[in-house]
Order: sequence, then C-alpha cells, then structure tokens
Amino acid sequence: MDLFPRIPGGPIPMLILDGHQSRLDPGFINYINGQGHEWRVCLGVPYATVLWQVGDASEQNGKFKTEWYRVKEDVMKWKLK
Repeated sequence: MDLFPRIPGGPIPMLILDGHQSRLDPGFINYINGQGHEWRVCLGVPYATVLWQVGDASEQNGKFKTEWYRVKEDVMKWKLK
C-alpha cells in the first residue's frame, strides 16, 4: 500500500489502541519497534476506554475531523514532493 513511505525524514504512522493484553503480544511489540517500520503507538487504559476514545464525544468530533483533514493534506503534499 505504501501509505507511509519508509524513507529518512518521512512520516511515522501512529496507532491508538486500548491497552488490552492481546495488544501486547511480543510479535506486535517487536514489529512496531523494528528497524525500517517504526510506529508511534499509544496504549490506553483498557478499563477506561470511554475516557480516551478519540472523536467519541460530540465536543471532540469537530476538532478531530479538522485536524484529521489537516494532517491528511500535509501527508498528501509530502507525498507529491
């Protein structure tokens, strides 16, 4: 898919997950920290997802969507260089 080209100075993908034990599989942890395919991953407290879910409250939806499209536009501009 090559959505995030892996070149020096390129964007680093980010993922937000609940902190459930299944997300902490050693294979997954090794992959997201591996050379050549680094990720930024935020693990939330698994029993409090209602407190940290992105865009889950009407107050957050507008800001989330605005930022989402701004970042998406930045990535597209970067890819067209």
